[in-house]
Amino acid sequence: MWSKPSALFVVLLSAFTHSAIADVTVPQETQQKFPGLIQLIRSSESMDDNDRQYWINNLPIMTGAQVTNLRQILENEKQQLDAIGSRYSSLPARGTQRKPSWITSIEGAKLWNDAPQANETCTWSGKIDGNGFATGAGLVVWYVNGKAVQAHQGYLSAGRAARPGITLSADGKAFVSSPTATQYDLQVVPRTPSRKVARAVPPSRSQSGTVRGQSPARIREAVKEGIELASEVRKAIPPKVSADLIVRSVSVLSTKSNGKPWDSGDGKPDLKVEINAGRFSTLTTSVSSNATYASFNKEKLRVSEGDVLSITVYDQDAFSDDVVGKYRKTITADTLRQGTATWSFDRVSSLVVKFEL
Repeated sequence: MWSKPSALFVVLLSAFTHSAIADVTVPQETQQKFPGLIQLIRSSESMDDNDRQYWINNLPIMTGAQVTNLRQILENEKQQLDAIGSRYSSLPARGTQRKPSWITSIEGAKLWNDAPQANETCTWSGKIDGNGFATGAGLVVWYVNGKAVQAHQGYLSAGRAARPGITLSADGKAFVSSPTATQYDLQVVPRTPSRKVARAVPPSRSQSGTVRGQSPARIREAVKEGIELASEVRKAIPPKVSADLIVRSVSVLSTKSNGKPWDSGDGKPDLKVEINAGRFSTLTTSVSSNATYASFNKEKLRVSEGDVLSITVYDQDAFSDDVVGKYRKTITADTLRQGTATWSFDRVSSLVVKFEL
């Protein structure tokens, strides 16, 4: 079946985005101000080094309430892991469990199984591609010893989860997850006798007693309910900060890196800027001829925090454009709120962009 992380970072009413960094470094001032919290972050089993560095970097700018929430989550995680260690000491040690592998459903669809169990089978309600893999939208129900224990409603590609989906277990636990993003617990909360709502909560407080059942029919019903509830959970997640990016100007050095002029006869470059923020999101400026400085201020590109911009400045030529400089920049909420940014890279002495929220 598909595993769930031992502790999930859930919605605090402040959301953070982070980019990967290689090493964990704690500034002396941060260590002195948050020694206990730094230790909790270092010892957390729900984080990798990228996550640890992210939280360490953001501690100085977090509010008191945010620091308290983070501390509570990490303390709850530690208590839970300690309890698991004492209550389940008879289970096989780490490293002795079955390795992730492929499993074939009763219908003949191959699915990736990242937490294999003994005597495990599964069913798949969706399509099977030409190579025998589960594909598209559908429901996976997992069985152990013939008993339904978990269901996942989502979208698969080549047998693996490809889009956010809903996973529910027979004991009522539910979470909405993405293959590449944060995972959130769902708690089903009776607001009135006739209506249930969902909210995101720390794992230690999640007790979804209202979503129960072990039969495939009941789990299918729970999945449907979970999908409806997930939309309410997403409403609690603060939206990403977004803005229109406008290229204001670009200035480049007068020669190539080898000292030669950009164009024949000591000619200056014909400048244009291309910025890509995703597969179908690209801005390309007009061309400014025979210039080492150009201003634009027309074309707009919608960007959001977390986007990774691929920026290229070209000297446009008749047959093949020369690359003046390339740059990659991860956009943060702070970057957008600053209003303008200036970047220098390669033979580009300055690229000035404006953000309109």
